[in-house]
Amino acid sequence: MPMFGVANHPDPEHGKPFPLSRLVELRARFDVWELQRAGGLAPGAETVISANGARVAHIRSLSDDRIMATTDGGETEISLCADQPMSGVPRLWFECPACQKRCRHLYLPELRCSLCLALEHSSRHVWPSNAGRIARLKRRRGEPQRRRARYWRLSKRIARGVAKLAIGLRRFNTAVENVRNGQQR
Repeated sequence: MPMFGVANHPDPEHGKPFPLSRLVELRARFDVWELQRAGGLAPGAETVISANGARVAHIRSLSDDRIMATTDGGETEISLCADQPMSGVPRLWFECPACQKRCRHLYLPELRCSLCLALEHSSRHVWPSNAGRIARLKRRRGEPQRRRARYWRLSKRIARGVAKLAIGLRRFNTAVENVRNGQQR
């Protein structure tokens, strides 16, 4: 029985499967800080965004506070806003075209923030894990000076639980990578 799963839960008590299209990790996105670092937000700059060798978007900077993004869905004008976490160091943010909230990432092809698209991280849908059981065992274990035999016995159980958790995480990461690369699980 697999230890982790995101979608298509074999256990009916977990409810409906979570659609993979709503996972943040599997969506192409714009990152405003990466675009700024690469010089793609300088006035007059043009940037082509590619994913898996295919062109997914074209970004044209209109001014210091506006860009035009062209995707399969058409052209969208996106406003930029800035704050200054340190004196004299501006940090840029996208303003989501749908909700006008500032965000670091806009997701393709809709060019909306994760809140507007109701995207979630896959870690919210990992089930069931040994992490809670391991934490309980660590609390029960106590200090090594008290009841040495019990301490080492519980330490061995914790080590076995951590090993199982690591195996499950490896399987989970492989499944996410396969989905990201277009392969079946």
